[in-house]
Amino acid sequence: MKSKIAIIFTSLLITFSLIPQYSTKASTQVFSDVPTNHSNYGDIMYLLEKDVIEPGEKYGVKAIVTREEVAVMVAKAVGLDGKQRATKFSDVPKSNPNSGYIQSAVEAGIISGFPNGTFKPTQKVTRGHMAAFIARAFKLPVGTKTFKDVPKRHTAYVPVKQLAKAGITYGYADGTFKPANNLTRAHISAFIARAIQFSKGELVITDQPTGKVYPDGWVAPVLESSWTPNHKTNLKILQSELGFINDGMTYGIPEYREAMNVIGQSPDSPTEVDLTWLFWTDKNFATSYRIPIVSKELFKFYFEEDADRVWNYFNNNDIPEQFTANGRKVKAGYDTTTGTLYLQVGRK
Repeated sequence: MKSKIAIIFTSLLITFSLIPQYSTKASTQVFSDVPTNHSNYGDIMYLLEKDVIEPGEKYGVKAIVTREEVAVMVAKAVGLDGKQRATKFSDVPKSNPNSGYIQSAVEAGIISGFPNGTFKPTQKVTRGHMAAFIARAFKLPVGTKTFKDVPKRHTAYVPVKQLAKAGITYGYADGTFKPANNLTRAHISAFIARAIQFSKGELVITDQPTGKVYPDGWVAPVLESSWTPNHKTNLKILQSELGFINDGMTYGIPEYREAMNVIGQSPDSPTEVDLTWLFWTDKNFATSYRIPIVSKELFKFYFEEDADRVWNYFNNNDIPEQFTANGRKVKAGYDTTTGTLYLQVGRK
């Protein structure tokens, strides 16, 4: 069975994107300039699913976002009225298709105009401006994290601290936020997607990342707590420290949230949890490198000193049918119904 599981897992890595029961809007290319391996593909597809953006030939990932675009996206993200109507701005007539969203955003205190009565809809938006718009729209809490290039006198000082508190941004590895930098449409999609996720309780809130920062800006989670006999407590730990979502039950890369699951079992079952994977890594998903990294932390949680051994089983694609780790009996298998490889983790 050991070799059989390895063969199946290899097949799973190759054919994952072709499994029909897992085909979703987020697994196909909608925009010609947003391939499935684009670093912001998941964020853009998330906004598409939430009707914040609309499908089209291109998304314009490299285009610098404007005040009008941000106002519309943020207004849609928080559910404001988009019905066309007169605005207070001389350069945004009622005939403007986005007049309703702009006026609603103004009335909600999200965005404002200029002293001369204009809105300047085509003006480019900086990271600092974006922080202010999102912080107001989602009424974010204020944190303590600061950035060396956003001093107290800066207009974005508080909004940037709000985004950091919500886990929407960690800034750059050198401790800066770069508030004067313009934003592309790809970048703004990431910020708004995270803001929506935060508002729904789907985004992990951490004041200070402790893991390695990867080139695409992802901060690897680091497990700090130990396993407890209480399953609900364990799920909260996995959610707060490892970034699991859906009430702590699921971890997934942005492109595919169901890539990895932790499934609790009934109290009278000899199995404490099932751990499942749809794939380990996949060249079709630019961020799939995160799965092995988070898996190693998950193995530390359940297998402690035996975590590296279990991780090597997966990474070497050589998983025994049965083994013991950290005093737990573990059974490995492949579920043909769901297309997942699983570990049934016995109780301690």
